[in-house]
Amino acid sequence: MSKFNFPQIRNIKIRNFSLYKKEDKIVNIDEKVKPGIFCLAGANGLGKSTFQNIINYALTGLVLAPGKNFLSPDKIKGNTNFTNTYFEGRIKAEEKKIAEVELLFTINNRYYRVVRGFFEEDTIRELEIYELSKNKKISLPIKDNGSPEYLGKKYQEEITNDIGIMKYEYYVFLQLYVFTFDEDRRLLFWDYRALSNALSISFSNNLDDAEALINIMGKIEKFESDARNQRWQAKQIYDEIKKLTANHKKPSNKEKRNYLEICEKYDETQITLDNLSIEYDNLLNSRNCLHSDILTLETKYKEYFSDYSEPKSKLLNSTFVQMMVKNEECLICGAKGKYILEKINKNIYKNFCPLCDTSITNEDSKSKNILLEKIKKIDNQISEKRKKLNSIINEIEEKELLIKKTDIEFKKYQQQKNKIERDYPHFLENGSNNSAYVSKLEEQYRAFDEKSKESYKRRDSLQTKFNSLERKIKKAYSEGEMVFVPIFKELAKSFIGYDLDIKFVSKNRKISLVLDLDSSARTESHKLSESQRFFLDIALRMSLAIYLSSPGIESTIFIDTPEGALDIAYETRVGKMFAYFINSYSQNIIMTANINSSQLLTSLAKSIKSDKMVIRRMLDWIDLSIVQREEEKLFKKYFDNVESLLRRKNEK
Repeated sequence: MSKFNFPQIRNIKIRNFSLYKKEDKIVNIDEKVKPGIFCLAGANGLGKSTFQNIINYALTGLVLAPGKNFLSPDKIKGNTNFTNTYFEGRIKAEEKKIAEVELLFTINNRYYRVVRGFFEEDTIRELEIYELSKNKKISLPIKDNGSPEYLGKKYQEEITNDIGIMKYEYYVFLQLYVFTFDEDRRLLFWDYRALSNALSISFSNNLDDAEALINIMGKIEKFESDARNQRWQAKQIYDEIKKLTANHKKPSNKEKRNYLEICEKYDETQITLDNLSIEYDNLLNSRNCLHSDILTLETKYKEYFSDYSEPKSKLLNSTFVQMMVKNEECLICGAKGKYILEKINKNIYKNFCPLCDTSITNEDSKSKNILLEKIKKIDNQISEKRKKLNSIINEIEEKELLIKKTDIEFKKYQQQKNKIERDYPHFLENGSNNSAYVSKLEEQYRAFDEKSKESYKRRDSLQTKFNSLERKIKKAYSEGEMVFVPIFKELAKSFIGYDLDIKFVSKNRKISLVLDLDSSARTESHKLSESQRFFLDIALRMSLAIYLSSPGIESTIFIDTPEGALDIAYETRVGKMFAYFINSYSQNIIMTANINSSQLLTSLAKSIKSDKMVIRRMLDWIDLSIVQREEEKLFKKYFDNVESLLRRKNEK
C-alpha cells in the first residue's frame, strides 16, 4: 500500500471577507498554523464553519453542498454550482472582486502559496511553489504571466504528483469526504458509497485497481438504479392493465343518460365560469381606469383651485402672518394675547389687505370667473365618474358572489362526473376501443420489462471483474488491518471506554466496514447514540488519515465539532481521543468549538503535549450579537481558563 504526502497548513490569510467584521470594519485575517491542534473557538453563528470551508476551498477549489448525496471522485466537481453560491451573502457585492484567500502549506519539503478569489471557478490568482535551501528560496518555474486557468491546472498537476496519488479528484475526495467532518455531519461508516470509494483508495496496492473498482461500482450502481426504475414503470403499467381487465362492470342505460347529462351540465357550468371570469376581469379593468381618471381630475381641480385662491393664499401663507398667529402677537404694534389672535384671524380672512386695504378677491374678476367655471365643470366630472365607479364596484361584488355560486355548482358536477368515471373506468375512458388500449399498455409493459432485464444483465456482466478486483482489495486490507484496525480500536476506546472492532465486509457488490460493538454488528447509524456515531465516525477518519500518511508528513483532519451531540459523560473522553491522535501519531487537527460549558477544550488542554495546541478567539474577528454580548464575561472567563491550562503546561 502506497503512503501519501498530505498538505500541512502553515498560514491562512483571508482578505476583504465581509462576514468577518468588527466595529463595522472588515478584519483581514492572518493566522499561523503550527503542528498539532488549531482550534477556532467562539459563540454560535460567528462563522467558524465558514473558516474551515474557506481553507478547504483554498486547497481544492470546492465547497461541499449540504445534504447532497455522495458523489464518486470523478463526479465530485458536481459541487461547483454550490461553491459558486456558497460565498454569496458572506461577501458583499462591493467586496466580491477584492475578497480572496491566501494559503501557505507544505508537502514534504515543498512550499505552496495559493491565492484564490471566491467567485472564480477552477482558477487561481497567484501560485508559487518553492523549496528552501539554506534559507534561500528555490522556486519551481511557472509560466510568466500565466492565466488564472493555467495556474489552476498547474496547481492540480503539481499537488497530485507531490501527494503521490493517481488523480487530483482522488485527493479532493479524501480531503472533503474523509479528512473533513463538517457541519453537515456526513457519516462515513454508514454511507456505503463513500466508504466503498474510501476503502478502494486506501487499501489498494495498485491505484489502477482502485480506479477500476470505483468505476465498476459506479456502473453497477447505475445499472441497478436503471433496472429498479424500469421495473417500477413496468409495475405501474401492469397495475393499470389489471385494473382495466378486472373491472367488467358496465353502467345501465339510466346511468349512461345520467352521466351524459352531468357531462353536459359540467361543460355548461365550465363555460359559464369562464365567461364570468372574463366579465369580472373586465369590470376590474374598468374600475382601475376610473380610479385613474378620478385621480387625474382631482389633480387638475387642485391646480385650478390653487390659481383661483392665489391672492388669499399669499396673505395666509405670509411668513409674517404665520408668525403672528403662532406667537399670538402683532408684529406691527407688539400687542399680545388670545384677543389679539382673534383680531388677527378676523382681519386676514377679509377681502382686502389689513394693512393697505388692497382688494384681494375682486382683482381680475373675469379670470376668476373662468377659473371658477372650470372648477365647477371638473367637480361635475368627478361626481359623474364617482357614480359610475360606485356602480361598477357594486357589479364587481355581485359578480364575485355569482362566480362563487357557479364554482360550487361546477365542483358538484365535477365530483359526480369523477365518481362515475371511477366506477366504470374502462368503459368511460376508452369506450369500445378498450381492448386496443389494453394491448397498447401490454406492449409498454413488455418494453419496460425487457429494459429492466437488460440492465440487470449488464450489471451481472461486471460481476467477474468486480470479484477479481474485490479480492485484491480484500487481500490488501488483510495485509493492512494489522496496522489499521489497532489504530482505530485505540482511538475508539479512548472515546467510548471499552473494546470494539471493525470488520471488512463485501456483500451485494459493495465493500464496507461494519462496526462490532458488544458482539453486535451496528450496520445502521440509529443503533448508536448520536454522540457515539459522530465521534466513532471521526475515529474512523483519524485512523484512515494515520494509515495513509507518509512518516513525517502527517495529515490534517478538519473537525467542525458536534458538541451539541455530546453526552456529559463523553465530553472529557473526546478531548482525550483528540489528544491521543496528536500525541501518539503527530497528526494535525483544525477544529472549531463553541464556547459553552463543555469540558472538551478543558480536557484537550490538560491532555495535549506542550506547544501542540493553539486556541483562537473569534471575538478578535467579529462582533457578538446583542444576546451574546450580554454573556461576554462568561466567554472571556472560559477562554481564560483554557488558555491558563495551556500556559501552565508550557511553563513546566
